[in-house]
Amino acid sequence: LATGGLEFSWLSREVKVVPHQILQWESVDGLPNRGAIRFYDRGEEGSIVKMSVAYSVPGFLFQLMDNLFIGRVVESTLYADLERFRAYAIKAKSASGSS
Repeated sequence: LATGGLEFSWLSREVKVVPHQILQWESVDGLPNRGAIRFYDRGEEGSIVKMSVAYSVPGFLFQLMDNLFIGRVVESTLYADLERFRAYAIKAKSASGSS
């Protein structure tokens, strides 16, 4: 996560993994956060992917930027990450020969 010359990183551990259904994580170092990504199979229609994330922003950052701005930065970062994941999933599906 980076904005305004500041960059935040973290290490995460998997909390719960159910293949093809859920991946849940929490940070163990760096920017405190946790979340989950869930996959709902819709057969021929494809899949629905839902992601939830909770994070704690360091106090000094609130003094530099307003909360709405920080939320937009996090949202745009997550959206870009999901788009990259979508492109990866489509490519992997094509490579496997799945229809």
